[in-house]
Order: sequence, then structure tokens, then C-alpha cells
Amino acid sequence: DSAGNGEDATLAQWIEDAGDAADELKDASGVAKVSFVGLRFGCTLAIEAAKGRRDLDRVVLWVPVVRGGAYLDELAKFHEALLRTELISRGRGEDPIPPTTGLELLGFPISTALRAEISATDLRENAFQSIRQVGLIASNQTPRILELAKHLESQNIKLNHSHIPVGVNWNSDEAINSSLVPKEAIMAIVDALSGKGPKKKEGNKA
Repeated sequence: DSAGNGEDATLAQWIEDAGDAADELKDASGVAKVSFVGLRFGCTLAIEAAKGRRDLDRVVLWVPVVRGGAYLDELAKFHEALLRTELISRGRGEDPIPPTTGLELLGFPISTALRAEISATDLRENAFQSIRQVGLIASNQTPRILELAKHLESQNIKLNHSHIPVGVNWNSDEAINSSLVPKEAIMAIVDALSGKGPKKKEGNKA
């Protein structure tokens, strides 16, 4: 866990932290170029942290959150489901779900300001500036993912778009509390970082 209070979190601070981490890794390893890999909403942070860097190689987006507002709605539904499951486990399944203030999602604090910042993000409207190579790894080829791919290509970005149906529910307790990453996803990330195109599997028409 990171230091500091969750209530004080801002997108600007998260983006700055990602950039600082890249600088630290670069200094410690001696490499000349850095790449950013983001998962879910971390993709937005990876893109913003990568902008303007002269030492950038590429950015890899793994199952990106395309629209922040829809992501918050999704988390709110999982939050309510989690509360319902907790009530049932305590034998109180008929009790009403406790009212929420909107300042917590799945046990993590989220301020009104941060909620507004996340809600305003949309990768389909993002200007990728100096980013010229992007790996896009999707579990499902949803309309938003396809729109994002089209948006990336419209900005003359070299796009490596892979469809890897790993079948992970990233908001589940199993995913949140696990450090295991699906092998297929790891291989797709490695291929994207090395500039290799997506591997085609027999019978996979996606």
C-alpha cells in the first residue's frame, strides 16, 4: 500500500507518482528508454505520465477503462453487491443495504473531487501527443475498445491490438486479493513491449 491518506488522492498526484517511479527505475537500471504498462484505470494514468517524455518507448494498455464515468457506475454496482453479500453472510439478507455517501467504493475512499476527475476522463477524446507506439490488450472487443483503437490509429500511432480473453472479473474479491496474473496476459504484455504483433490462435476470429 502507498503512503498517505486515500481521501487526499488526486489524478495529478497519481500521474506525478507514476512519472517519479519511472525516473527511479531508469536511474536504478541505467536504461535509456522507459515504457508504461497500465491496467484498467491505470491506463489513463500511464498515458498521462508518458506524455512529453523524451525517453518514452511505448505505452501498453491492458483492459483499459475507456470512460471514467461508466467505470464509476460499474464500481458502484459492485459495491452494492458486496454489501448485499456481507449482509447475507451475517444472516441479514432481508435488511436494506446501508445508504452510502458516495465517498467509498469497495472499501477505498474516494473524494467528491476525485470522483469528478475520474468521471471526466474519456480515452476516446484523449490527445496522445508524443506517444507514438501503443499496445492495446483487451479481454472483450467491446464497442468502446474498438472506438479507442480507431481513435489511436487516427492519431498516427503505431498500434498493436491484441484480443486476450482471460476471463478475469477485475472487481471481484478474487482478483483484488490475488497477486497472480494470467499467463496469457503476461505474454501479450511482453509481446507488446517488444513490438511483436498479436499471436493468432487457430479458431480465434477476433
